[in-house]
Amino acid sequence: MNATPFLTAVVVALATQRCRQTTMSLEDLVRWHLAHHAGIQVQDVYKMFHQAVYGPAHILADPERALRELRREWLEVQASGEEPLAEPISPDHSVVRLNLRRYKQMGGAVEALWQALLESAGAMHSSDEAFFALWRPFAAAVRRGELPFSAWEVAAMEDSLAKRGVVAVHHSEAYRRANAPAYRVLTAAALRRLRRSLAKDRGGKP
Repeated sequence: MNATPFLTAVVVALATQRCRQTTMSLEDLVRWHLAHHAGIQVQDVYKMFHQAVYGPAHILADPERALRELRREWLEVQASGEEPLAEPISPDHSVVRLNLRRYKQMGGAVEALWQALLESAGAMHSSDEAFFALWRPFAAAVRRGELPFSAWEVAAMEDSLAKRGVVAVHHSEAYRRANAPAYRVLTAAALRRLRRSLAKDRGGKP
């Protein structure tokens, strides 16, 4: 975004305040991620909406592989308190990304996270219609100039949707370079139970 440092600070403050609410508009959700993550492309917004609708349901196709990948990444990731434990990826905050670096820093256990992932995967009731209920307003906002993305990139993504359907995608290279994402997608209900487990293990309050 082309903004002065002052305006950028205002955007971050407003987006953070809205994120603390239990719900936010789709546009505010996207703006929150823009304020907190550099390098976001249309592809990354698409991925966020896909995760918001389908969650981690893909792990049920091959749970053994998903668990191996989680354990591998868990060993590689460095604990850090610089990120929030969780970030909303749906306007109603019913689905979140749990940041592995922060979870590890808080003393989290990979086994507890795996159970939360299985719970989340089983709780998802996904549909392409739900995905398009997020995508279409986003695309319209971009075309109106209300969100700082390329309308051409939106059109290209919609061409891909027409040809391939709603499929999972990776983060963009720009996003990966800027953020080194390391997270898992959970339902908010599973996250609450995971928080209580963390608090109990640490002898504190949720």
